[in-house]
Amino acid sequence: MAHGHASAAACMAVIWTLTALSTLFIAARLYTRLRIVNTIGLDDYIMSASLICCYVYAGLISASVYWGMFLHMDQLSSVQKANAIFYSSASFTPGILSFIVPKLGVTALLIRILNPTRQFKWVLWILVGASNLLIFGCVIIMYAQCTPAKATWTLGITDAVCWSPSVLEVYSIVAAALSGSVDLFLAIYPATVLWKLQMNRKKKIGLSITLGLGVIACGVSIVKATRLTGLLDKSDYTYSSAEIFLWTSIEANTIIQGACVPTIAPLVESVLGRRILYSHYAGRSSSYLGAGSGARKGSYNTGSSARKPSIPTSQKWPSATASNSHNRMSDIESQRSICDDEIPLANITRKDEFSIQYEPATEQGLDNVRDGRPPAAWRKSFLKYGPPP
Repeated sequence: MAHGHASAAACMAVIWTLTALSTLFIAARLYTRLRIVNTIGLDDYIMSASLICCYVYAGLISASVYWGMFLHMDQLSSVQKANAIFYSSASFTPGILSFIVPKLGVTALLIRILNPTRQFKWVLWILVGASNLLIFGCVIIMYAQCTPAKATWTLGITDAVCWSPSVLEVYSIVAAALSGSVDLFLAIYPATVLWKLQMNRKKKIGLSITLGLGVIACGVSIVKATRLTGLLDKSDYTYSSAEIFLWTSIEANTIIQGACVPTIAPLVESVLGRRILYSHYAGRSSSYLGAGSGARKGSYNTGSSARKPSIPTSQKWPSATASNSHNRMSDIESQRSICDDEIPLANITRKDEFSIQYEPATEQGLDNVRDGRPPAAWRKSFLKYGPPP
């Protein structure tokens, strides 16, 4: 009995520690996006919703452990058995949502960072969305396997008609394999894009690892699949299925934390005052990973310059200013950094601006245009209206 309580306490410590750590990652992510990068995206909202699912799940599991989850059923009273099974069944929905919703957040993050073609964006959303729906099918089977449905979590209903427990077990194993496959795909996809860019090997490896941390969640999903056989043991359900709930929490929090690492790089660099994640490439890549399509802080400065044509001037035209924030990794690589490596990233701002000023030319200035005097008609138009826009 004491051993069972110790195991339950250890598992709850792991679940709540991971949830608290995910909270810190989400807080750092939101602070970076709102205060340093100065913009927030769809992936940030999705990840915040994922954290809420983790808290609901951890709370319901805590309630089930209070009533006897992780203990053998012959050690529990009928009230303890009923409540332990009830709360563990109630945790099924937020538990599955806690690791399928973050996959949507990872998809939104990769689309924002890597900016794939419109067609491939649809491929990513359809792939992840369809797989999530199939995984969520576990919840449907969970509540549809018995008639009446409350027989799933209520003891003593003798006239209930239920499917074989192997239906939920087999489907859950398939769902776990599918979940791991999606995590693996989302981890490998960034590397396939980055490897085509013109940057040195170290930079490619660093960025690929940072954006590919989902491979850890893939491994966790495989481990969880090996524990799903505990769903078959209805005679000692509170003990044999307990590890499934633990590994579900580990998988969810692993995905959340891995997805937050790329976005908090500007915060880490601003705190430490130096580049730590991507060596020489850190200033460019981390600012890119943290920035969206809005204003960017924490990126390198290309400067701004005013260009004046060689045509002589006497009357000023209104200056035109254009600014552009690049979304593609190739744009980041194509720029030349003019900053010293020791400058803290948070103190650097990127600006892509130019201005053009010119005035109508004088008669003397036209002699220098087009290797000689231009046609009379062109000269007349030029003097009257100025150069074409």
